[in-house]
Amino acid sequence: MKDIENSKKESPMLGLTGMGGGVASLMFAGVSGPTDFTMWVAGRNLYGNLGQNSTVEYSSPVQVGTASDWISFKAANFDRILGIRGASGSAEDTNGTLWGWGMQDSWGELGQNNRAKYSSPTQIGTGTDWADVYAGSQTMATKSNGTLWMWGHNANGTLGDNSIAPRSSPIQVGTDTTWDGSRMTSAGQSVMAIKTDGTLWTWGQFGYGIDGRNDWSWPNYRRSSPAQLGTDTTWSQVCKLGQYTAAALKTDGTLWTWGASGDGKLGQNVTTGGSRSSPVQVGTETTWAKVQSIGGAYAFGATKTDGTMWFWGRPVVGSFGNNEGGYPSLYFSSPTQLPGSWHPTNWNGSANAECAVQAMKADGTLWAWGENSYGSLCQNDVIYRSSPVQIPGTWTWWDKGSFAGAFVGKKGLE
Repeated sequence: MKDIENSKKESPMLGLTGMGGGVASLMFAGVSGPTDFTMWVAGRNLYGNLGQNSTVEYSSPVQVGTASDWISFKAANFDRILGIRGASGSAEDTNGTLWGWGMQDSWGELGQNNRAKYSSPTQIGTGTDWADVYAGSQTMATKSNGTLWMWGHNANGTLGDNSIAPRSSPIQVGTDTTWDGSRMTSAGQSVMAIKTDGTLWTWGQFGYGIDGRNDWSWPNYRRSSPAQLGTDTTWSQVCKLGQYTAAALKTDGTLWTWGASGDGKLGQNVTTGGSRSSPVQVGTETTWAKVQSIGGAYAFGATKTDGTMWFWGRPVVGSFGNNEGGYPSLYFSSPTQLPGSWHPTNWNGSANAECAVQAMKADGTLWAWGENSYGSLCQNDVIYRSSPVQIPGTWTWWDKGSFAGAFVGKKGLE
């Protein structure tokens, strides 16, 4: 079953939907009637990455243009946003045109065959068959035929094309047609992605066992084309925490981590040492619904199907929502719960050193906490919060992730 955060027809009405094995999960039920698929942003805007034809920062949500047919979008660091608009002008499409704006470094991450900045959405190429997009350290996108395309930085083979040459426009990764665009991640100089058959693939630069193949030798720290991790066909989600730590879920609801273990990031009750060069299970629970990095190289967050939210690693600038501010020396080396009932998959954490989290509660309200230097908590101020505060408005949010520098959400009809 496809993750509900990727649904094109969500609205903030709760339904109780049964999942495999008799496990119940709170999900957002679709309703008939008009749907607003506008895009809203807030936060840092140094490079025009909020799409407002300016570099003015906003501490409350502001709409990007007038389009109401965004079917997918993703923010990358402080710098840029990429999104897909319905090919027929309808947000009900499953594929469409690809757009990007903001800052690109010297590698052309906006896919325009140049290195210019754009302060409003600009179409990438002329294709109308883009299905999903991920904007991390590298830019990745899939088409409706299941092919994978990448562009940007490539010093360590991270574009998967058997080279180390940067690309300023999309190039296809191999010839496979089984890539799942909703299940890919990149951070630092390495990439991980899951295919539709549930296999997990990695490429780029690796260290501390992050390659997951029980191989620590230096010659194998770089792979310039996708290589399968193990033989399992039950991977359902993967994410990276900085360059050297990873977490993933399997279809049976189990949670797995591997790579560097500092700050308790592996959730294995160790804070130093104990790095793992192959996936190891976190606890014995089988009800995990989503896992994501929280703040660059500091911590992971995860939710269970019962709506509970959990964190482990180092709580930085209030990122755990537990009234712990600043940069404490306290680490959590196993998952610790945040009170409240939260939507199992409609939440997003920062992937930068600045740590902000936005999450929906089970009642459909949207909340935020953590780092707020640029107003990305949408409170009309720049004061960080170490416990959840509500973001005003009615939201139906499915953006696949936002970052501390730029809140990105979808606003529902009010």
